[in-house]
Amino acid sequence: MGTADVEDCAAVAEYLIASGRTGAGQVFITGASAGGYTALQAVSRRSVFSGAVARSAIIDPHRWQRAAPRWQRPHAAELTGPAGAVRADWIERPVLLIHGSDDHVAPLSEVSQLADALEARGAAHRLLVVSARHSLSAQQAAAEVLEAELEFYLEHLAG
Repeated sequence: MGTADVEDCAAVAEYLIASGRTGAGQVFITGASAGGYTALQAVSRRSVFSGAVARSAIIDPHRWQRAAPRWQRPHAAELTGPAGAVRADWIERPVLLIHGSDDHVAPLSEVSQLADALEARGAAHRLLVVSARHSLSAQQAAAEVLEAELEFYLEHLAG
């Protein structure tokens, strides 16, 4: 997690650009939970992605492995790779962080710390906290999340 998955996503995006199916500056990466971690790692290095949307993102897989509910720890151990925690000083593209206020899997405090560090750097980001758990499935939250994502894409889409 955080290396091979990021390389795979970048390879697909590069193929789509090379084949003319999309253009440079028009490819975003999005993910939830471990996928949110992948999305953030993907914009933490020079890449083809114009930005990332991370929903309920895991920020530090090593910490998550220790803090995960007991039934989820084997899964967390399998996903923990060499990339380590997402670092604000490595993020090179705009990010939208969406997190549930009652997330029981990925602590809101970790994404809040990341948002604070991005703010301190002056990095393009937004943190949206919605009244939901890890799945962000509450009906009102789902509408707010979709609106925020659309706004993010439109704001950062290269012409």
